[in-house]
Formats: sequence, structure tokens, C-alpha cells
Amino acid sequence: MSLLHSWGPSSNPFVEAITPELYNRLASVLWATFIVVYTLLYTWSLSLGDFVGFGWLRKLFQPTTWFFSFVASLLIGVLVWRRVQNLQVRRRVQRTRFLALLDFLNGQLLASALWHSASSVILGYFYLRQKQSRVKSDWFLYPEGKYGAPELNENLVFIAGYCLFVALAYAGYRRYAERDQLAFPPIQRGLHWRIRARLPVSLSTAVSLGTIFLAVYNSLYLICGFSLYKIAAASIVRIGNFAATFGNKSAPIGLIIHEGSWLRWIGLRSLLHSYLTGMLLLAIWEAVDHIFEVFFTAPIRKDIPRSTVLTGLNLPTGQYAQYLAWLTLKGQLECRGQSRQSIFTVRNDEPSPLKAVLASSMSIVDRLSESLEVEQKKSKDRREQEDAKRIKPIAAASGITGSSVFSPQKRKQAILDVVSDKVKEFVFQPGSPARSPKVPPEPPKVLQDRWPQEQHREYPALLRPPRQHLDAQQTAGSTAQSQSIPVSLKDRRATGQEVLANLQQWIARWKWGKWLVAETLDRQTKDLFADFQVQVWAIQVLISIVVASPTEDRFGIVSDELDTILECLLRCQLGLETRLADPPVKPDEDPWIRNQLGDNQLLFREPYALLQVMQNSLYRVVTAWYETLGQRKLQPRYARKFQRYLDFRE
Repeated sequence: MSLLHSWGPSSNPFVEAITPELYNRLASVLWATFIVVYTLLYTWSLSLGDFVGFGWLRKLFQPTTWFFSFVASLLIGVLVWRRVQNLQVRRRVQRTRFLALLDFLNGQLLASALWHSASSVILGYFYLRQKQSRVKSDWFLYPEGKYGAPELNENLVFIAGYCLFVALAYAGYRRYAERDQLAFPPIQRGLHWRIRARLPVSLSTAVSLGTIFLAVYNSLYLICGFSLYKIAAASIVRIGNFAATFGNKSAPIGLIIHEGSWLRWIGLRSLLHSYLTGMLLLAIWEAVDHIFEVFFTAPIRKDIPRSTVLTGLNLPTGQYAQYLAWLTLKGQLECRGQSRQSIFTVRNDEPSPLKAVLASSMSIVDRLSESLEVEQKKSKDRREQEDAKRIKPIAAASGITGSSVFSPQKRKQAILDVVSDKVKEFVFQPGSPARSPKVPPEPPKVLQDRWPQEQHREYPALLRPPRQHLDAQQTAGSTAQSQSIPVSLKDRRATGQEVLANLQQWIARWKWGKWLVAETLDRQTKDLFADFQVQVWAIQVLISIVVASPTEDRFGIVSDELDTILECLLRCQLGLETRLADPPVKPDEDPWIRNQLGDNQLLFREPYALLQVMQNSLYRVVTAWYETLGQRKLQPRYARKFQRYLDFRE
């Protein structure tokens, strides 16, 4: 199966250029997966007695370890393959909690839980097989003489249930934390250095998650353990009866179930081996996840022509190849030498690459600025409507219309009208025409001598003819072009968006439903900055070009566009500052974000980090162009903001 649909369109030259290297990265990840699985399985199979003699050397070439490593690597390789097919570089965020819940429970979560469970069964069985001298690895405990019905080994039920619980919990944790999203490091280093730095992180994460999962599972088993034990015993009896029909007498057809307390206590030895098994599973999954991220977030080492790299900048938003194109371009501009000079080189046979990079970078910044302004305008309109709704009852009680509140002249005239009406009621007698304003009489109703067409066509429900028959009567005598075509059932069927909107309206009728369908500030912010990494790279690329242009730009292209570039950056900075100072949702309107307050400020990671990048970039521009900035003409609102940077430089 081709993987190009997750990287970008195959017709793009940049996608074609990077495809061989991406396949090499996939092969490297699969080889690294086998090495990690074999190393951890070998480590978990060792004991203290193996270091007395040469037991550690014998286990190094044990066929069982190699076989289980190969099988487990195949199952985990399926997870790697599925992740490559659905490479996620853009944040997946829904505006409401209800839509986020629907997006969370999808087929990808089910497939991830399935393959994690399969690998957990193989790895857990290997561990129990290696520790069978310390753990009773027999599922059936027979009495002496084996003449009676066996008893199901509860310790194995606990450990097997814990392996499946860890697989399901880890799949849900990955989905909730969006671990499939690639996190590009701010500083790119060598692959070997990054892998060595990530392995301790994966082990520490495995220890912490294993502790949490074991505590939760032990608490659940303490309460629901007897029910789980009975379900496992009943399932094994059914399997035994099914196997007995085919002549397999080794499978038990009856089990002894000791009726005891509904609280199930597990010994410390079983807890210890369960914890070690969970750590083995989590350490393998975490190590493979970090290795995958290290390989697929590395820059392209292949020498790609500049025109080919520029074609990757205009790919659709959220494509993996687009991120690699920006990362490659950023690396070329940061390196002084021929790679950076090629951006400023202009040839007659091709368009200027410098103008293309400037246009792509500024378009991303402008889209972000426009989105921020639109969200702030929506918030302002919503608040004005809410203020009008609060003022309207007060104005109605005092006899003043709602529109008079916002206009001093209308407000004064409304008060005079109210006073005049009160004076007329006091001076004139009741029933006098001068007491109340004259109301124009209603126009006389026109009597019809026949039924309207709509009423004439009404029939009783039982005698009502089919709709097709009525349509045929109405279109009798008309031409074939004007005949009405009956609407098919497919056209009448409501779309998925309509059904979802109706479902949200139905849920919003309850208090907890309003919490589900409410648009939160946190999710709105994450949706605005879903392409946060590309936005940061676009600003850094733009500033790198501006800073290097005094010595590299021999044609004055950047100098001619410097005013537009500064206004573009300052517009985005003003939008970010406005959002941080006046968030669209106030803390008193959304009590769920009150815990995020500190020192009367509401800060979110994405806009605050982007604002820091913007400020540092503008300081670099002032440092590089300080001698000529006095001749620049900016709009007043941008000039006042930019003057602060000049004052800081002075």
C-alpha cells in the first residue's frame, strides 16, 4: 500500500524527492523496533543467578527469546505502519467537548487498542514463561491425584487481566494526549544523540504509567475481582465444552469456583510480577514511540534543489511534506554559506525564490492575524448582544425602549413622551381622544367568495391522495420541461452535519449538556493555533531573510518590501496582545478555566510563545536595519507600536 497520501500529493516534486528517504526512515524504525524488543525481553528474562555463571550468555542466544521478539516486533510493526499511514503533524482539536468526545471514540482508537492488546498478550506470556519457577504458570490447579475438577489459577487471571487493562489504558492515553502528533524539536541534533536522550525518558514514563495503571487496576479488581474471576471461569468452561466435542480431553469441562467475599485480595508476589509485566509492555511501546518520532522529525539530509523545496511550501495545510519543506528551508537559511545565498540568487529562467518565500511566509502570518481579528469581533458582538439582553428588561420597566439607551437624543425624547402621557392621564377624562395617542384604524378585512387554494386542496387524512397524484394534477397540461420531478429519499435524508447540529441542540437542554456543547477558550485557542509549528517556522524564515538581506540581497527586494513585512508582523503582534489581554471568554463566564488563572492573568502556551517569537524577531530586525528605519513610513497604529522597539535600541 502506498504511503504517499499521508505525506502529500504524489504529483508534487518535493514529495517525489523525499519519498526514498522516508521509506529508509520507515525501515530504520522497524529494525530499531526489533532491537528494542529483543533487548528488553532479554533484560527481563535475566535473574541474579545468571550472573554467577554463564547463564546470561546462554540466554543471549536462547531461541525462545528470539522467537517472541520476532512475533512481538511484527505486532508492534503493525502499529508503526498504521501510524505512518496516518501521519499527524497538525493538532486535532474540536471546538466543543461533545465533538471532542465523538472524535475520540473512532475507529483509530479501536484499532490501536486491538493491536496493543495482541502485543501485550505475547509479551506477557513470554514473561510468565521465563518466570514459571516463581509464578505458577499453570492455568488449572488440580488437587492431589488429579481426580477432581481443577481450580482456575487466580493469579494468572489477575496478571492476564492487567496486561489487557494496560493495553486498553495506554491506547486511550495516547489518543487523549495526542501522542501520534509529531513534535518537532526546536533544536535539531544528531539521531544517535536524540535516541540516547529519549530512552531514559521512555523508561521513566513507563515507571510512572505502570504505577498509576497498577493502582487503578488493583482498586477495580478489589471490588469487581470476583465477577471477573467468574466470567473467566465460565469462558474457559465454554471453550472446554467446545473442545470436548472434537475429542480433545485435555481441556477441562468443569471448574471449581470457591464462593467467597466480593472483595478479592491479591498477594504481593502477584502484584510485583504484574508491575514488572506492565513495565515491560510500557517500556517497549514508549521506546518505539520515541524512536519513531526521532526519525520522522529529523530534517532532510538529502541535497534538494531550492525550486523543489519551494513547491513543498504551498502544499495543503496539515501535510507532513509541508512541515518538512519549512524545516528544510529554515535549516538552509540558518546555515551561512552557499545554501543561504541560493535563496537570494535570481535567475532569468525562473521566478525569484526570494519573493516566493516572502509571499508564503507572510500569507501564513496574515491568515493568523485575520483569524485573531475575526474571533475578537465575534466575541465583541456576542458581548454587545448579551448586554442588550440585560438592559432591555430594565428599559421596558421604565418605559424606555432598548434602542434609546444607546442614543442620548432618543433617550431624552423617550423620557419626555412618558412624562407627557402621565400628564394627559391626569388632565383629561377617561375616554377622551386627547388622553392617549391616536392609533390608526386597522384596514378592513377583504372577504373572499371562495376557499383559498391551500384550503381547497385539504383532504381528510384517510382520503388524502398520494403526493405523486397531487403533483400530477397540478402539472397537467404543462410541457415536459416544466413537469415537477419528485424528490428522492436520498435527497430528503438529512446530512450528517444537520443530524449533529440537532443532536447538540437536544443535549443543550440539560445543564450538563450545556457544559458538553459549550465552546471553551482552551479549545478555541488550540484550534486557532493548530498549525503552531508552521506559524513559528514561517516567522523565523521571514526574519532570517530580513536579517540576512543587508549583506545578501543585492537587488533590494527585501528593502522594497520591508514596510509591508513590518506591518504584517506588527498586525499579528497586536492581535496576540489583544487576545491575551481581553480573552473572548471571561473567567466568570467559564468556571472551568478559573484554575488556570494566576496573578489576574490568563495565559495559554501557544499565543504566549508565539508572541515571544514575534518580539524577538522584531528586535532582530531593529538591530539589522536600525540605520535606515528612520526613513520608513508605517500606519499610525503600527508606527506607535514599532517606536517602542526603536526606543529600546536607543
